[in-house]
Amino acid sequence: MVLVAVGTAAFAGLTVKKLYQGQR
Repeated sequence: MVLVAVGTAAFAGLTVKKLYQGQR
C-alpha cells in the first residue's frame, strides 16, 4: 500500500512537472 502511494505520488509529480514545463 505504501509503495503504491509513493509510486502514485511520484507519477503525479512527474505529470504535473511535464505539464508545467509544457505550458511554459
